[in-house]
Amino acid sequence: MKRLDIVILLYDSFYGRSYLSALKYAGYSPKKIIHVKIKKNILNYISDNSKVQLFKNILFKSIYFVRARVKKRKLIKYINEVCNKDGEQVDYYGKINLEDYSDNVDVINVKSINDKELEKKISNEISKVFMFTGGGILESNILDLPNKKYIHIHPGIVPVIKGSDGLLWSYLIDNKIGFSCFYMNKNIDEGDVIKTKRYKMPELAIKSDYKDYDLLYKSILMCIDAKYRSKLLIEVMDENNGVNDLSHLPTISQKKSDGRYYFTMHERLRNQVIKRMIKRA
Repeated sequence: MKRLDIVILLYDSFYGRSYLSALKYAGYSPKKIIHVKIKKNILNYISDNSKVQLFKNILFKSIYFVRARVKKRKLIKYINEVCNKDGEQVDYYGKINLEDYSDNVDVINVKSINDKELEKKISNEISKVFMFTGGGILESNILDLPNKKYIHIHPGIVPVIKGSDGLLWSYLIDNKIGFSCFYMNKNIDEGDVIKTKRYKMPELAIKSDYKDYDLLYKSILMCIDAKYRSKLLIEVMDENNGVNDLSHLPTISQKKSDGRYYFTMHERLRNQVIKRMIKRA
């Protein structure tokens, strides 16, 4: 395994797991994984009377958990059909042994991705480059730490497509899916660009008669969005194979006036785009 001088800030999500799986499959091992566990105790933010009402509500919520379990099983079925079976296989829900991906793993419990404890942790790291995998929007206390850079991969070719639902907007506008790898700065999706690439949308041979577009949308994010973000990450690593300092890769600056920000796609339009993506078997 080739050791990369990069620290994975792992927020345990399908993006984080996809990055780790792709790196391992390509023969790369990050220098360290910092497993960022975000714990929010809502009881700290509500009044005593509200706490009483909360616990009353919990007694009547068992049916919700049953439905959630059914939804999860249905989502896994969607994933099994939507995901392309070639290449690395990602377990999105099972237990994960992070030591399978790096021989140096730390765990930190924080209240948010911008927690002071995480700030201190990053500041004390020798490594200069960190891979952002989600968990919220990084704020200046993290982004402005001296001699630290954060790599992010965004669905959408920046600066043309910035903001939310970049995968769907890319396909709607360009009939392809585009991704951008850049160093993050304080402005969302406006960092210096390392690499962008457009890909042909893979065929989704769906056998089932899908009607739950919320679950289908989530499965596409897991199987297409996460997979192609990871694909671009590996291409960047391969192209810079032998570069010891990943904090100074060649980049192109974005002009703030270029492109535009897109917002979360409306449900009706989203469903129409998903229909276009799917080739039913």
